[in-house]
Amino acid sequence: MIDFTQILAVVAGFMGILMGFANIPQALKIYRTRSAKDVSGLTYGILSGGYFVLLLYSISLDNFALVVTNLFGLLGVGLVLSGIIRYEKKGKRHRGI
Repeated sequence: MIDFTQILAVVAGFMGILMGFANIPQALKIYRTRSAKDVSGLTYGILSGGYFVLLLYSISLDNFALVVTNLFGLLGVGLVLSGIIRYEKKGKRHRGI
């Protein structure tokens, strides 16, 4: 018999990684346009804090699946934040690399 809990665990793990990758299009847009003018740094700051706490919690539980999903989330948010830090300065678009 198929165990619904095991199926749900696999789907949840897949969705956790997919949610981490959901930040990649925003990061790519920032780096491609060299502008983060319309991106909220506060939002991504809060998300990074949340992912960090969840990562610590999943490490304390010794739950490898949660560690991996939270690492992907933190990585995606970190890419966006690094783009915001690199390209956003008083609402002006940077021309440098």
